Amino acid sequence: NTKLDVRKAFKFVLEEENKDKKYITIQRGVIFDNQVYIIEFKAMEEYYEQYLPIAEEIVESLKLPEK
Repeated sequence: NTKLDVRKAFKFVLEEENKDKKYITIQRGVIFDNQVYIIEFKAMEEYYEQYLPIAEEIVESLKLPEK
């Protein structure tokens, strides 16, 4: 169950390779009040685990506008 603020959201985890470097991207998003809200975290594979907790903390702190 993925959420953004208190709403159900989608979560995509993507892996890509570009010029011999691997990247991991997480996108979380929600449709709320006819608006799409997406937040993305992207890191080189070797830094992903190091910065993921910080990115998750930022996502958890986000608040959607009141309707």
